[in-house]
Amino acid sequence: LSMAIENTRLTHEVMTRERMEREMEVGRDIQASFLPDACPLITGWDVCSYWQVARQVGGDFYDFIPLRLDDDGNERWGIVIADVADKGVPAALFMALSRTLLRSVAINRVSPANTLERVNQLILSDARSNLFVTVFYAVWTPRIGQFVYANGGHNPPLLIRNISGTSLLGRTGAALGVFEEAQYKEETIQI
Repeated sequence: LSMAIENTRLTHEVMTRERMEREMEVGRDIQASFLPDACPLITGWDVCSYWQVARQVGGDFYDFIPLRLDDDGNERWGIVIADVADKGVPAALFMALSRTLLRSVAINRVSPANTLERVNQLILSDARSNLFVTVFYAVWTPRIGQFVYANGGHNPPLLIRNISGTSLLGRTGAALGVFEEAQYKEETIQI
């Protein structure tokens, strides 16, 4: 009788673990569906990306956001690299919120600093958790090589140039979802 009870308990544990693994896999698929299907195809430029989560699901994401043309008719792209300060399902849910807010705000703003300030306000007004997100956000105008960025607490991306070497695109403000009155500074570079 005790062996039958133990076998039933073990079978139940295995079934529970398998169900949780299936749910995590579905969560990872949903999270991956939020990422771009492809990188922008822009004449004269090679654009690529690579994404790998630390666990089955997490809070890392990137995005390419087509923005409205500038006053001279040049196409512009919003480029996002971000990471929610946690892992697992809570981070994936906060990532979905952050990505949606960022996309919605970016479409109506040209300034990366103003975009991060507004997203920060929205996160703080809606989120009821202690999670936050670091965000590197840039507006890129490929035709003229202009790259305007603001960095909300994210690890500084590297700019690698053939001739002058490597430089860091440093932080210009705090992570989003931490301080109500956070302000962000913009930097402009030519690439």
